[in-house]
Amino acid sequence: KIVEELEPTFVERYGLIKRCQVPKVEHGLAQCDVDKNIKPNTKCRVVCNAGYIATPGKDVTRCKKNGDWTIQMQCEVPLVVVGGGEISESSGDSSLEVIDFEERKPCKYGIPDMRSQKSFFNLLYHPAGPEILACNGLTSSGHASCDKWKLSGSNEPWKFHSHPHKGNKIEEMRDHFAEVTKTMSHKSNNPHKKHGRYAAESVTVNGHPVILGGMVNKGDSHEVTDTVRIYDGKDWSTERRSCTMSTKRAFFCAVKLQEGMIVNIGGFGDNANVLNTTYSRSCTSRVYLPPIVKRRFSELPTPLSGHGCTVLPDSYDILVSGGSRNQRDTSQWSSYIYRWEGDSWNRTSNMNTARFGHKLVSV
Repeated sequence: KIVEELEPTFVERYGLIKRCQVPKVEHGLAQCDVDKNIKPNTKCRVVCNAGYIATPGKDVTRCKKNGDWTIQMQCEVPLVVVGGGEISESSGDSSLEVIDFEERKPCKYGIPDMRSQKSFFNLLYHPAGPEILACNGLTSSGHASCDKWKLSGSNEPWKFHSHPHKGNKIEEMRDHFAEVTKTMSHKSNNPHKKHGRYAAESVTVNGHPVILGGMVNKGDSHEVTDTVRIYDGKDWSTERRSCTMSTKRAFFCAVKLQEGMIVNIGGFGDNANVLNTTYSRSCTSRVYLPPIVKRRFSELPTPLSGHGCTVLPDSYDILVSGGSRNQRDTSQWSSYIYRWEGDSWNRTSNMNTARFGHKLVSV
């Protein structure tokens, strides 16, 4: 008590620097530039637990000279947007619906239909927009594309956003020059810029939408890929740093742990085989916070493709359900849980309905 009262005098008279303590975040962790001796202007970013997202405007804070923080960082239960998919054997869907698990009555929800029917596509949240991106999908179009819906409150219609297989202008110029001069040794950073993509996975990591793997639609052929596309707010680029895939996968599932690790699970492989492997890579420069560490994940108890997965709230355990075990298999209703502590898969309760190509969300 006495020391607290004398602190302002020490700072003013003797020029002492008052340091901040690592901020505490409900349903999350603070990741700071340094963990000890936090001086003024040091930045901290929030890492929300599974089942939560950073509240807009409350994801970054800085240490002030008086030892306080500029803002109190916060994690909240997100709204869940469900859209597209197959509604019959030969028909996709363009509508979307919003699920609010908090029942925030003052808010009014309503998202207009997408510009086209979509199935086996990617739906991503881009917080910098803020906007929702609908990318790829099994369509007749030869080029992969993304549409956007702006979270502006004016409920504007969906608009074209980008081509995720195209790079920046410099890469486009290099490719064009190599094509004109017939430079055989040139290796494009965007080899699929004239092709489509479907059955890929996507996550938003450290604010950046990421698309992983899937099937590349070349018109007369469909190939499994291990390519990764990352949106930096201006252009889509090929994989960078260590954000790569070890195996070609489609109809797999992916989850993120904290704001760096992406875990890819199962899927349809390059040799028409169904995979039981689980593999993780880091996709940002942000370090892992305990208990997350780089590890070799144990294999699924059985090969699976077309399954769904999610991270259980306030944990690092992963729930996997449904899918099929091989190309001739029927849809399954079985479920498995990966326990982070112990690195093991365990069978859990079955779903009521066997499913393939579905998605999971934990609340």
